[in-house]
Amino acid sequence: MDSTKQEKNAQAPGYALKEPARTIVIVFACVLVNFAGSQLAGNLELPFWMDCFGTMFAAYVLGPISGAIVGITNNIIYSFWNPMSLIYMITSVFIGLTVGHMARKKYFESFFGVTTVAGGVTLGSVLISTVLNLLIWGGSVGNVWGDGVRNYLIERGVPGFLASGIGQLYLEFLDKLITVLLLYLVIRISRRIRKRRDARRGTAVLILLALLLTQAMLFPGEAHAAIETDYTYNQQIYNADSGLPGGHANDVVMTNDGILWIGANSGLYRYSGTTFRFMEEFDTVRNVNCLYVDQEGRLWIGTNDNGLVLSINGKAANTLDGASGLPSDSVHGIVQNRDGDYYVGTAGATTIVRISIGITVTAVLPEVRGAECLTADAEGNVAAVTSDGRLFLLREQKVLREITDEAGEAVFTACSFDESGLLWAGTSDGTIRSYLIGRSRPVDARRVKV
Repeated sequence: MDSTKQEKNAQAPGYALKEPARTIVIVFACVLVNFAGSQLAGNLELPFWMDCFGTMFAAYVLGPISGAIVGITNNIIYSFWNPMSLIYMITSVFIGLTVGHMARKKYFESFFGVTTVAGGVTLGSVLISTVLNLLIWGGSVGNVWGDGVRNYLIERGVPGFLASGIGQLYLEFLDKLITVLLLYLVIRISRRIRKRRDARRGTAVLILLALLLTQAMLFPGEAHAAIETDYTYNQQIYNADSGLPGGHANDVVMTNDGILWIGANSGLYRYSGTTFRFMEEFDTVRNVNCLYVDQEGRLWIGTNDNGLVLSINGKAANTLDGASGLPSDSVHGIVQNRDGDYYVGTAGATTIVRISIGITVTAVLPEVRGAECLTADAEGNVAAVTSDGRLFLLREQKVLREITDEAGEAVFTACSFDESGLLWAGTSDGTIRSYLIGRSRPVDARRVKV
């Protein structure tokens, strides 16, 4: 191949770079950008995903297959936190292949072509993701903004599948438009550099732009000074006189759509910000002991005499009780660990369940009886305090050990992991103790008198 032809190929989208090391760096930077964007959007609850710039970047520079590989890699990474992310690699593959193919067809040569790419990617992503959302999550979009639009439409009589699609479109349109336009801007900057006949510098600038974008996404707080805020609080009491007929509230949680759920002795209540509504349609939910919102935003309801109920999008989707494998119909605590398992504390025994064509019991721990307080850390550990004041450490569906008070004078009353992995446990003698959890015996780090 002569030098002129080689130079033209180097400027064409999808051209396979000769240097393997450079290709690896680009792929790595693209995966990092996707991950950083996803984390930033999730942490700030933004109305878009910010998770496919790297996929499009790789598809344009290295070709459609490379773009799809970058997308798949990110879905594999996300699956460590949420196994269901693997299914959404279908959307990632579609984006990589579509952008790479349209780049080869010269769609990025004009602004009209770029907007056509954005429209095509948006439409395909909405169709694929909506179908997956309906099959897996009952139509939930998985973003507070998208679910907000969806729930608003459902409350006004729009069919569920259509409301889910519109909620997905609300996110995808802006997300894909901004991402494609950003890629177009990077391409224009790169071409100006290439006109100076320095392809190596052009590639370096592309990589540098990707890394700078990653840095901005991972450390957004460094871009502006910290803002000190003085908070004031207003107290408002809700009871039978102010719209909460159930009176005594046993547990309160908020789902991703901003709805408050109150578990009371009389049943389940929904608070939209203005009014309380008793969930009459939850005919099996009476005398609620505990509530839990999982990583996917689903509401789990632990009752005193009707077992465990899973609610998706405001509807009772599945029930697990004594007749279907639960040791007891009285549920006192629920938590999800890193592996995606749900640890359910019942009056009979702690039970591990998974979602697989309904709720399936995978293990029972009879020695952990009457678990009332459950907490999980980022390493897969679960701690449980039982009704008789015992503290257990669980992992991989097994009891690792029981943590005991060395003096033997107090019983445990509550426990919680903090972000650093320390396990904090309250005791009946008025102290809070923290434990360093490792593969060996937990170390009593310190005690705080309260």
